[in-house]
Amino acid sequence: MAEYKNYDEQISTQINQQLQAYEILRHRIIEFYYKPGERLPTKEIHEELGIGRTPVRESVVRLQQEGLVFTKPKSGSYVSLIDLKNAECAHFLRSNTERAVVIECCARRSKADQEALSSCIFDQTRAMHNHDQRAFFSSDNQMHELFYQIAGRKREWAWLSAGSYDLDRFRWLHVKAKGVSWDSILNEHRHLFEAITQRDPREASYLITSHLHVMLDEKDEVITSFPEYFK
Repeated sequence: MAEYKNYDEQISTQINQQLQAYEILRHRIIEFYYKPGERLPTKEIHEELGIGRTPVRESVVRLQQEGLVFTKPKSGSYVSLIDLKNAECAHFLRSNTERAVVIECCARRSKADQEALSSCIFDQTRAMHNHDQRAFFSSDNQMHELFYQIAGRKREWAWLSAGSYDLDRFRWLHVKAKGVSWDSILNEHRHLFEAITQRDPREASYLITSHLHVMLDEKDEVITSFPEYFK
């Protein structure tokens, strides 16, 4: 029995390390720590993170399956270029899904849900004052995830998030090229919060449609600024 227990612990540790490596690498790719076309320094990653080579290798395989990484024989693994068609597809699916989600939020939201949404807006306000882009977009993402949780649609959020990597990378590039419209985004979130709090599905649907519409704005300018990052 002791042998089985030790084996189970080893497997559990390896799975945890693989998930940790995957999350770190995915975030780094999306936030352009590793740029499109750049070779992933897997040996350095393994040494930096203090994670075994096997979990790092398995995380790279998972990223390859998702389309964020590709492998060149006898050369290594590289960050994939951004596929704008994938970004547009993810945007279309999310926009249409999220309209239905916020309508459900209006019917299902509780006092605890209101407090959670209010906390996200507070975090965004603080990030704006600190000019912290990473914290701002993290709390932005958390607020949209909360919409799905309130609506009882966690699975839909997970599915959409997994396929939105090109859209997420485009949004980061847009920030690099054009900066962050702090006040505009925050005001839209405040209006959405008010519509959900007041259980106004028509207003919430209109606001989320307008809010998500800007995700792919000025794409020609972004591509012109970073042509080497796109397919």
